[in-house]
Amino acid sequence: MNTHAVQVTNHLCGSPPTHESCDGNGNPVLNFHPPLFGPGNSNTIDTEHPFNYSVQFQEHIDSEGSQENQLVALVTIQQGEKVVTNTMANGALNGMWPQLASGMVLVFDYWESSDMTWLDGASCQAPSQCSGNKAQVSNVHIAMNA
Repeated sequence: MNTHAVQVTNHLCGSPPTHESCDGNGNPVLNFHPPLFGPGNSNTIDTEHPFNYSVQFQEHIDSEGSQENQLVALVTIQQGEKVVTNTMANGALNGMWPQLASGMVLVFDYWESSDMTWLDGASCQAPSQCSGNKAQVSNVHIAMNA
């Protein structure tokens, strides 16, 4: 996450999961950008100040019992303002639902590259590294509704 945009992307992998069997570009791609998210009070979420961010994985079963309606909702809240983006009925997300249901590892990733393919492509073409700038992640909560 940076001050100008957030992108969350699912990378479905085949079995066994290897670099070659994973969708490097990702699907779906969910993102926040100005005027909803960015530095300055002209944005709904002003990234120059603390904000709460959550990712929710929700299972929806339709009237015929189909579970092909998995939902990912990204919610950002700051001083009473809320921004929500979501996707539903995505094949790649539905394909990884069993792994989500059995538990996954939470990963915070913080790095950069001069060519930006780490964000919008399948692989980096230039050396990548952390910028060295500090990021603060606090108040992390993991909740599961049974």
